[in-house]
Amino acid sequence: PPEMIEEKTVDSVYIGQSVTFICSISNDIPIQEIFWSREDQQIKINSNEKYEVVENRSDNFIQYKLIIKNILLSDNGYYICTATNQYGSSLTQFQLRVNHLKDFFIRRTILFGSILIGLFISFILIIIALINHYKQNKHKRIRKKSSTTDETISSSLAKQQENIQHDYQDETNSINDQTFIHEKLLNNQIRNDTYDSPQHDLFYSRYDLKRYSTVV
Repeated sequence: PPEMIEEKTVDSVYIGQSVTFICSISNDIPIQEIFWSREDQQIKINSNEKYEVVENRSDNFIQYKLIIKNILLSDNGYYICTATNQYGSSLTQFQLRVNHLKDFFIRRTILFGSILIGLFISFILIIIALINHYKQNKHKRIRKKSSTTDETISSSLAKQQENIQHDYQDETNSINDQTFIHEKLLNNQIRNDTYDSPQHDLFYSRYDLKRYSTVV
């Protein structure tokens, strides 16, 4: 019998699509007859509006194609390619699985839904990353500003303390100068009083500046 070359034997399509089954047969021994049929009908399939049968021959093998157009749910089932020569017959069985559009839309919906969910999650993650980056930069700016403020306050306090010490030193020097001048004036006054009143000795306290008189 003829030698059948294995091809794809199962195909899944949706309603309204088309499918092509290819039956490849060795041409070593001349083939007398090739035909397509459905398992449940046992009727040869010929080219018409629904089916198209195409035969391609070469030196080594024959390709016998069956094209099913505008597939409906009723096209679901098994299709058989039968080849016959002088020694007998061989056949290959092809399965057609027709999926309802409802399943098609469900799968498409699931696919697009998964894509949208993935994009939404990616968007949320990007927003979270941007918020964290903003918070980190804000925290760094606050720390930097706080450090600058502390340095300014410390510098201001140090300057104020320096001014206070300088004012205190100036005031102390002024008091010392006034005390020195006052003492000098008192000493001059004592000498003058001593010359004017030889009968009295005058004593003055350097600290409380009180005058005491003793009769000689």
